[in-house]
Amino acid sequence: MYKIFIGSLIFSLFVTISYSKPYGLRKTNKDIQFDGTAEINYRVINHEPFSQLVVIPELTFGKADLGFGLYLPFSLSRDLEPRTVGYNSTQGLLGHIYYIQYAEEGKDPVSVKVSPIDDYSLGYGLILQRYSNELFSPEIRKLGLQVSFTHSGVYFRGLIGDLSTQSVSGGRLSFKLGELASAQSGILNRIELGITFVTDLNPKSRDIIEVNSFVDHRIVRERGSSSSVVIYGADFSLMLLKSSWLDLSLYGEFAKINLSGEGIGYGVLGNVLPKSLGIKYKFQFRHFFNSFSPSYFNTFYDAFRSSKIDSINNQRATLGWYAELSRSFYKDKLGISVAYDQIFKGAFNPHLFLKFYTHNLPKRFYFTLRYDRFNFTNTGQLIDVENLDSRLLIELLYGLTQNIEFGFSYRKGFTIEKDLSETRLKLVTITIFTKVFF
Repeated sequence: MYKIFIGSLIFSLFVTISYSKPYGLRKTNKDIQFDGTAEINYRVINHEPFSQLVVIPELTFGKADLGFGLYLPFSLSRDLEPRTVGYNSTQGLLGHIYYIQYAEEGKDPVSVKVSPIDDYSLGYGLILQRYSNELFSPEIRKLGLQVSFTHSGVYFRGLIGDLSTQSVSGGRLSFKLGELASAQSGILNRIELGITFVTDLNPKSRDIIEVNSFVDHRIVRERGSSSSVVIYGADFSLMLLKSSWLDLSLYGEFAKINLSGEGIGYGVLGNVLPKSLGIKYKFQFRHFFNSFSPSYFNTFYDAFRSSKIDSINNQRATLGWYAELSRSFYKDKLGISVAYDQIFKGAFNPHLFLKFYTHNLPKRFYFTLRYDRFNFTNTGQLIDVENLDSRLLIELLYGLTQNIEFGFSYRKGFTIEKDLSETRLKLVTITIFTKVFF
């Protein structure tokens, strides 16, 4: 395996390495532009070494603002001979799509994107907050759908968590009253209303891994029998103050789960010294009735969905709170975000979210650290990254030259293996990689 790793590094010196970019559209003024990335990596997945070549051809139609890429993975034998890897046997062609994207959310009136999904929220998070379909990556690579629409004060954002199963799906429709009424000033310009609907039609459906090795494994889709989970709600925000030293808004939200109870949240959000310090904040009090579970669709949902519905009526929380602080620097090239929620009357344990990132700093240095930890009771448990209630992602990329980039990543996620007890296990992936642009 060391020969494979050394061979990967030598190969990378004779090619042009692309800049690091997330799944998505390449901006170009050309009518048609062909790009591509070839990634060579050396991985250790749960102590099993593995080398891989991934070819990602991309085609962009500049004037149409449309682009797509394919995901073509190959394993590498000890003599660096490529052979195909049978990823996502349950998804077929979908397993080989890297992304399909039309336009860009937040910048264009309509956008559509097919790709893996991470850190996706709707509204203020009482229903769906930081949802991810990448918990089982790289063993299972899921493709989701994200759409957005805006026109004259009407806004819509929606998603499908897994296109092969249509598991988690929903959206939020919101209205900025001032834009709807074409008001130049007045209280209408300070009000936003929203409605949210999210469902999982078959929460007992899940992918099981029958594993001999990372290359030699089979994905089996199991479909259990259960009721659908449907959560709907409404929200509002009212801007109270907007100045050079403080932005302050009052907001509230309501949510209802079809199989259990209701939840209400209200609080304040805004920005401290928005033109200089720029610390964004959010604070919310929460009231729960009849076994309501806040942020039901969260980061860990895909891993816990089968057991979560079984305990949906066993929650005993009645009061809680949520707080979030974030700060970005140098035009969002560096940033940090911390969020914490806790129940102070009931049976829930706390949740901590931490994210620190640098993007495109001098010498093309990129670093991301993301940590989610649920259900801890002391500091020792908080920093226990091996626990099944934690998720950790560390990524480091460095531009050796303008044309050469080198990367390292550590990802701790989950896998579900088919054994006598069908146990959910942690999946740790350590990767060293280069990316080749052609």
